[in-house]
Amino acid sequence: MTVFARERDNGGTGERGPVLGLSTSQQVSVITASSTACTNAVGSDTTMITVWCTSDFYVDVAATPVATTTGAAWPAMTPLDIKVVPSSSKIAARGITAAGTLYVMERS
Repeated sequence: MTVFARERDNGGTGERGPVLGLSTSQQVSVITASSTACTNAVGSDTTMITVWCTSDFYVDVAATPVATTTGAAWPAMTPLDIKVVPSSSKIAARGITAAGTLYVMERS
């Protein structure tokens, strides 16, 4: 189960963490033959992204990401929250068994 920021315990205090705001979104076509990256890095205020894809996919987040078949795999239509470095992180994905569309929502 994906744990969203609004559901996280705030440092063991029993209080819930802040809800993150929504910002810019990106999408990219994902294929099985190779890794495909979003064109733009996340914004300067972005600390987390939520990603989901219409097909099962491998994912990588870095300044120059490459999603490989030995990387992190994630099931289709399942949101995934990833902490990112503002202004420098990009995301790449590769379909596992089928092509699809990767959606990226920046959050801050």
